[in-house]
Amino acid sequence: MSPLRHPLPMKCAALFCFLLLQWSCTQDVFESPEPGLLEISFRAFSSQIPSSASNVLPLTLTNLRAVRADNAKLDVFPDPLSIRRNPSSFNALDSRSLDSSLILGQVYAPPAFFKTLEIAIEPSGFIVLDGYRFIEVRKVSGYPDLVRITIPGFATESGKRTRVVVALDLDRCLIRRLDRYDFEPVMFISSVVSTPM
Repeated sequence: MSPLRHPLPMKCAALFCFLLLQWSCTQDVFESPEPGLLEISFRAFSSQIPSSASNVLPLTLTNLRAVRADNAKLDVFPDPLSIRRNPSSFNALDSRSLDSSLILGQVYAPPAFFKTLEIAIEPSGFIVLDGYRFIEVRKVSGYPDLVRITIPGFATESGKRTRVVVALDLDRCLIRRLDRYDFEPVMFISSVVSTPM
């Protein structure tokens, strides 16, 4: 004959487990705000080099980051679905560059204030003027690889697209030498516009 089990200790153990689980699941659920879309566009301008299809200044973008006020860094990739940035080349004298429609990158971003943009841009080694004059372009030695643009800062908002236009002043960037140009990137944020997504 098997001994009879007393049902009261089993019920007490089940009640204890239920109360323990109920007590441990009473933490508040934190809601996360909807992200916004951060879009970085490029604009180049020059009073000395006319805009023309025969003028080419290839630049290579190797890094693009937005830095929040708490120093957290947000990598900006070519599009919101990218998982990494490969170096990409573009023509700084292209019509898209001259009218700010060249997009360097996009990323979904939390609502936050960003104090700095970090950009690494290098010349590809030459500039073509008038379709036939190839002139060497060298990066100035000792110039940092990463350019930090700090003024003005900008904010991203929940559910909105924040478009930041980075401008490159070619008259100050391209320093004329005897037989070449030296390249020292002089960039600033020319506009920040937020629109609904």
